[in-house]
Amino acid sequence: MKSRITKIIAALGFVIIAYLCLAAVYGPLSWKDTSGDKISSLTQLYETEDNLVDVAFLGSSLCYFGTYPAYYWEDLGIAAFDIAVSSQDRISGYHHLKELLKTQSPKVVFVEAHDILYDKQQIIGNEYRNMLSMKPSVNSVQLITEGADKKSWLDYLFRFPIIHSRYKELEKDDFELRAPNYFGRGEYMTWVKNGQGVPPYADGAPFPVPLDAGQTKWLEDLKALSAKKGFDLVLYFAPGYMTEEEQGVADSVAEYGQANGIPVIDFNKIRAEINFDYDNDLIDSGHSNAYGARKMADYFEQYLSERYSFTDHRGDSRYWQWDKDLEWYYSAKAIHELKSAELYEEYISKLSQSKDVLAVISLEGDYTERAETDYYASLAKLGMTEEEYRAGGKWIYKNGELTKVHGNDLNEAPFFYQLSNTETLKISYYGDYMHGENILINKDSYYSLGDFMSILTYDCFTGEVIEVRGF
Repeated sequence: MKSRITKIIAALGFVIIAYLCLAAVYGPLSWKDTSGDKISSLTQLYETEDNLVDVAFLGSSLCYFGTYPAYYWEDLGIAAFDIAVSSQDRISGYHHLKELLKTQSPKVVFVEAHDILYDKQQIIGNEYRNMLSMKPSVNSVQLITEGADKKSWLDYLFRFPIIHSRYKELEKDDFELRAPNYFGRGEYMTWVKNGQGVPPYADGAPFPVPLDAGQTKWLEDLKALSAKKGFDLVLYFAPGYMTEEEQGVADSVAEYGQANGIPVIDFNKIRAEINFDYDNDLIDSGHSNAYGARKMADYFEQYLSERYSFTDHRGDSRYWQWDKDLEWYYSAKAIHELKSAELYEEYISKLSQSKDVLAVISLEGDYTERAETDYYASLAKLGMTEEEYRAGGKWIYKNGELTKVHGNDLNEAPFFYQLSNTETLKISYYGDYMHGENILINKDSYYSLGDFMSILTYDCFTGEVIEVRGF
C-alpha cells in the first residue's frame, strides 16, 4: 500500500513538474501578433479592464490600418477598440467579436465587411494569427473546429506542435512583450503614402452579386449576436480597390442591410463626401494610412454624435490605456516626421521637438574640414558649444538636454546609460570610429557610420531603436 501511494505521489509530482515546465516555455514560444511587429489586439483586449469599451471595430488589416481609436479618444473621449486580425475571414471575425463581448459591452460595433469575401486565410502566417492568438476557451475551440482544416485541429488545439520550432527565432520581445501590447487599442499606425488611384467600380449604379449560403449565414449570425448582446450593428466597407465581383457583393450587403434595418456604409461610394484622396490617404491599393483613418474617423464621429450619447471618459483613471494610446500616436507621428527628414538641419530640428526620443550624437574624423558639412549652427541649437564641436566625441540628447558622455579617448572609461530594465547603452572608443563595440545596446552594435556626424535614435516610449543615420 505504501509503495502504491509513493508511486501515485511520484506520478503526480512528475505531472506537476511537466506542467510547470511547459507553462514556463509556452510564454516565450507563444504566438504574439495579430498584425505584425509582435503586437496583438487580443493581448491588448485581455489587458483591458471589463466594460470600458464604448465602440468596437471588427475586421482584418483594413480595420486596424483604417481605425485609430486615438482619434475618437482625443476628440470625444470615446473609448474605441479595434478587435482586428490580419486576413480575418467570416468565421474568425465572428468568434473574435464573441471574444470581445465576453468582457466588454459596446453600444455600437462597426464591422469592416470585407470579411464576408473570405472563408479562410490564404497565408499560413495569417492563419496562425487568427487561430493562435485567443486564450484557450470554448470559443477558441469553436473557432478552430469551424475555421481550420480538420487535419490541423490537434495542432491548433494543443499549440505546441506549431510553436515549438519558434525557439530558432526568439527575440527580446518574446520574453518581454512590446510596450504597446499593454496599452495599444488595436490600430496599426503609419503615415506612408502610396495609393493607387480611384477604384474602377466605385461609381455607377449598384449591380448586386447574389450572396452564397456562407455569406448570408455570417450576416444572420452577426444580426443575432447583436440582438442577444444588445449592441447596434453597423457594417462598412473601407475605401480602396475592389474587383467588380467584390463590389457586387458589397452592393448585395447594402441591400441586405436595408431589408434588415442594419446600416451599411460603403466609403468608396461616399468618397467625395469625406474628401478621400486615393493617392495620399492609402499605403497601397486598399489600406488606409493615418490621413485616411482621420477622414473615416471624422465621418464615424459625426455618425455617433448624431445617434448616441456617450460619456466623455477623459480624466477617468480607469481609461489610462486610451490616454497612453494617444501619447503613443503623437510619439509615433513625431518619429515618422523625424525619419522623413532628409537634410541634417531638418533632422536636428525635428529631434529637438521629439520628447520621447533619446539620441546619441557622434562627431568624428575630419568633419570640421568639410565646407559642405558645417553642423555647428544646427547643433548649437541643442546646446553644443563651439569648443565641444571642434573637439568631437559623443553626446546624449534627451528632453532638451545635451550631455557630452565620451571624448573618443582610448584611455577614457566607457559610459553606461540604463535605457530600461532590460537594456543598457554602452559608449566607448576603441581607436577606430567604426569599431563594432563603440556603441552597444546590450550586445547589439550601433557604431558610427564614418568620419562625419552619426545619430543613433532610440524610442523611449516603446523601448526600441529607431535608426542610425549618417550625415
